[in-house]
Amino acid sequence: MLTAGLVVGLLGALISAQRAELLSAAVGGSVLVPCKLPVPTRPKWFYWQEDGTENILIHCERTCKQTTSEVYRNRVTVFASEFGSGNISIKLHSVTAADDQKSFWVMASFKDRHERLCNSILQVSAPYRDINLTIDTADTATCTARGGYPESSVSWSGQNTTSGEYVDLHEYKPTHERDAKDGTFTVRSSVSVKELVSVTCRITNPRSNQSINTTTKMDRDGAGCKSGYESNGQLNGDQPGGENHADQQMELQEESQEAANEGSRDDEFHRMKMMHIETTRTKTF
Repeated sequence: MLTAGLVVGLLGALISAQRAELLSAAVGGSVLVPCKLPVPTRPKWFYWQEDGTENILIHCERTCKQTTSEVYRNRVTVFASEFGSGNISIKLHSVTAADDQKSFWVMASFKDRHERLCNSILQVSAPYRDINLTIDTADTATCTARGGYPESSVSWSGQNTTSGEYVDLHEYKPTHERDAKDGTFTVRSSVSVKELVSVTCRITNPRSNQSINTTTKMDRDGAGCKSGYESNGQLNGDQPGGENHADQQMELQEESQEAANEGSRDDEFHRMKMMHIETTRTKTF
């Protein structure tokens, strides 16, 4: 007759020998957590549990009852019509980053035994989005993206100004800021872009292998691609309305000179007229 200790030991060995199935899910999505029993095996009751905790996802006997655990309340669906075929799988909804690396299993009661079955480990991911690349006046490029999970990898490349070759760039250490609400990350990475014609930032999710990238070309006439512009956003020497200030000054000078010349001609005409009148008087008397 087996002792209780031996039974526990055999059960532990059986559990450890079971290979956990890796499941993938996206943040905000749903995932099937599978468990298929050999037909015509049908348990008297069973429940799904999160490993290492007291959190029960759902308990089924004559009927299935939703868990009282706040973590999984209203997040679990069973397929009662398929119990007869041995399918006691569940579907977990509204997956969050907090569900990452959780392990689930079934405890089932049969006519002559209780058995732990169907170990699964959940791996969660979310795509990074809203990638943005900026360049400051110190020739430093900064790349950001948000909404991703888990932490990303970042790579940089650029086209050399002199050789025209594309080279890998060594970034400053990236930072990942975690959102307190949904657990996703915002990544920020920077790199020097001196002596480059263009620079490309690529952000990769290591779990899903999803990548996004963006490229920016540099204007070597000045920082921020606004070389030759004043703070009012117009070209140096230009005034609102599109007329050149220097040309305006020259036109004003020409108009002044023309007016002066015109005045001189009027004075000369007046002087000659007076001389003619004076001469006429002399002849008359």
